[in-house]
Amino acid sequence: MNILYIFLICLCAIILVLLVVVLIRKLMFDHYSKHKNLTWEYVQKNTNYAKITVNKCEVLKRSTKKKYEYIYYDLHELFTELEKISKTILTNITTIDTNLTNKKLSAVIKEYKKLKQNINLFNKKNQQFSEKSSSFEIPWTMIDEDFSNLLDISQHIINDLKIKQPIIPNTYDICAKKLNNFRNDLNLIENYKYKAEFSKASETLEKLKIKIKELSKLNSSIEKIEYTLFSSLPYTLNKKLSNATNADREYLTKLVNELNVLTQDWDKLKLVDLIERIKSIYQVIYDMHYQKIAYQSITNYLNKNFSIMTKNIFIKKEEQFNQLSFINDQIKIYYDKMHESLKSMNRDESYEILKQLIESFFEYAFKFENEYIQLMLEKQQKKNNKHTKKDKVNQSIDAYFAVIYNPYLEQNKENLEVIDLLKNIYQQNFVNSFNAEQISKIWDTWVFNISLLISKIAEGNKYKKLYFLLENHLVNSSKYNANINEYNEQIKITRSLIEQRKFKKAYFEIKKIVK
Repeated sequence: MNILYIFLICLCAIILVLLVVVLIRKLMFDHYSKHKNLTWEYVQKNTNYAKITVNKCEVLKRSTKKKYEYIYYDLHELFTELEKISKTILTNITTIDTNLTNKKLSAVIKEYKKLKQNINLFNKKNQQFSEKSSSFEIPWTMIDEDFSNLLDISQHIINDLKIKQPIIPNTYDICAKKLNNFRNDLNLIENYKYKAEFSKASETLEKLKIKIKELSKLNSSIEKIEYTLFSSLPYTLNKKLSNATNADREYLTKLVNELNVLTQDWDKLKLVDLIERIKSIYQVIYDMHYQKIAYQSITNYLNKNFSIMTKNIFIKKEEQFNQLSFINDQIKIYYDKMHESLKSMNRDESYEILKQLIESFFEYAFKFENEYIQLMLEKQQKKNNKHTKKDKVNQSIDAYFAVIYNPYLEQNKENLEVIDLLKNIYQQNFVNSFNAEQISKIWDTWVFNISLLISKIAEGNKYKKLYFLLENHLVNSSKYNANINEYNEQIKITRSLIEQRKFKKAYFEIKKIVK
């Protein structure tokens, strides 16, 4: 019985040892399998990056002649060596694959040692390559990022102007030309970059950043500029000129000539100066016409004709008031004040009081006219913009789908909440039918949150690029070569964050590792 008991114990021990051995072998096979895949991915990425860098240097060599010629040949030679080593590494990995398939652990270990030696050699050459190319690669990348941003913003303005084109026929071509010139100026940056004149490229970029802000402001104001310069002011001045006295005709003609010059040269002025010029013309019209009417009205009153005049004016304003489809509080106040002044004039009052009433009447008549014109302008603009509303909605829907499925949008709680909000708005307001009134209620929230996600996409893209710059820096560093296995495991963790679209977190994690 004791012998049987001892036999069973020995048998169990042997089985346990065998199981441990089998488990260890499996773990080792898994380790080598995963590591060789990560290694090949790393080699491919750095080889491709080196190839792109060599191509950049070749462009610089052609444009700057001998300045980058020696750097190019050195980089080309290093790249050739990197390609040769990568082929050897591929052979090592293929052999490891075969031995893994055949479960030959000793052969795998032997080949893995060769692979490690070749990786060390690859890292050494890659480090030399990075040091050799650093003088132009980093500024080149920074310039490309700013260039891309300016290109995107200018394209957005171009698209917006095309939508507005039907309602800005007189100013569209000039605005389009300004943007075309801006795009041509962007090409200068490419030329500077290809000539390795990175400081000039940066200076030009800063100037273009200021210029794109001015173009954005112009785009926001162009509809009002179009209306005032080419519709409202010409109509007002020509009408007044046709009914002007000889004394007024000369001055009004000068105003018309000034306006004609302004319509020809408006694009040569800064936006703030252009707006001031337009305001000054309106002010002159007011000073010349409405104040003159106020003082002339007192004379007419003294000649017993004023009461008829004010009544006729009020009747006209009353007709305008009654024809309005929408009456705001401001225009109603001006209308009531005119009416109140007119009724007070019918009572026996002193000259000074009558004078005040007359001035008050014309003051509010002027304000009423201004407000009435503004309401008519808004009504006309609504008509002009009606056919573009649906285009803007469709563009916003395109933007909505582009952002919620964008690969650079981080998958965090905040972004997911915004996506859920946008999905709810989309389902409730855009799926079944186009209801302008309903859409106007949610439009600001809709556009704001789409814009918010666009900024988050830009942030995600930035952190992803920064991550790979730091990772590349790490794998080319001496401390990485001293402990490849440990750093590869850490890189594997940060890579998983990238795959989960947690770019910011991945960046700060790799930053900790680099430190």
